[in-house]
Amino acid sequence: EYIAYSDTETKDFRDCKLTYNNATLSVANWLRMIRDSEYVITDSFHGVCFCLIYRKQFVVIFDKDNWRGKTRIEYLLRKMGITERF
Repeated sequence: EYIAYSDTETKDFRDCKLTYNNATLSVANWLRMIRDSEYVITDSFHGVCFCLIYRKQFVVIFDKDNWRGKTRIEYLLRKMGITERF
């Protein structure tokens, strides 16, 4: 999972960075990054759930060779009436 982030204080996206989410990212920091985001791009069921909880704009993407969680994400988006996010 890759995370793009910028300075949350200045909201200056010209310095946007892309980093790999490795084991050093705590759950609390992962949740804070979703909570503080303006827009989230995810391939994670839990990412979708927390976007809904925090009322964030989001889109779900999948690599054609990586379909983990696809069925339950599709089910959740159908139930919420937001399948266009997929």
